[in-house]
Amino acid sequence: MNVWVQPGITEGRAPGAVVCLPGGGLDQDFRHIAALGELCALSWTCETTLIVGIQTKDRQHELTPAATDPRFAEGFPAAGGAADFRRFIIEEVRAFVEARYPAARAPP
Repeated sequence: MNVWVQPGITEGRAPGAVVCLPGGGLDQDFRHIAALGELCALSWTCETTLIVGIQTKDRQHELTPAATDPRFAEGFPAAGGAADFRRFIIEEVRAFVEARYPAARAPP
């Protein structure tokens, strides 16, 4: 995981948004999106933001449900990991962020 923290969050200011970015590895899209976050922060055009980049290894597997239709199963043999990937984001990524950035805790 990669995290870009907008200035102010580390001083206890709650982020207005926590953005989870699949494909957020350093060799993927994290640097581009973090740069956009920086631009927004410098120009004061967006709310306080925390960007969490999540490295994907097999996007076809991680971002798609199982292909149950035989017409698609052959073309997408790796499909089927979306539920596990969502669980990882909800349970593990969220816990990671909330432990390190207490102001980002979701309301009960």
